[in-house]
Amino acid sequence: MKIDDIDLKILAELNENAKMSLKELSETLNLSRTPTYERIKKLEEAGVITGYHAKIDYGKLRSQMTVYTQISLQQHQEKHIKHFENVILQLKEVLSCSHISGSNDYLLKIVVDDLEDYRNFISQRLSEIDYLQHVESSFVLKEIKQSYF
Repeated sequence: MKIDDIDLKILAELNENAKMSLKELSETLNLSRTPTYERIKKLEEAGVITGYHAKIDYGKLRSQMTVYTQISLQQHQEKHIKHFENVILQLKEVLSCSHISGSNDYLLKIVVDDLEDYRNFISQRLSEIDYLQHVESSFVLKEIKQSYF
């Protein structure tokens, strides 16, 4: 599917407010409802739009802390990579996991209650993976922007 500027505008608007009505979206784009609806359906059918989600400010749920953790593995065989990724999928604290290039292999976005909770997460949950080579953490002091467009 070829994505044009109008499709990108639709994606940006829905990314900002997935609850936006078709009428509001059409007015924002200066398109009638039918072409707007058809474009959204095509984006969904092509798998570009995979769902509609609420943006959550985890800090307002309770006093939580966001940590970005970079991980290097000692072993890079496919079975170790799959095992690592399967373990990560089971960890509720991990909001996102990206396989990255560079000196580390993975970047995790983790949300925990506090520093003690993070220490427990690392020492008890993540340590289940016995071939971790390096774990480096950065603690979020303030989130300035969270958007994909």
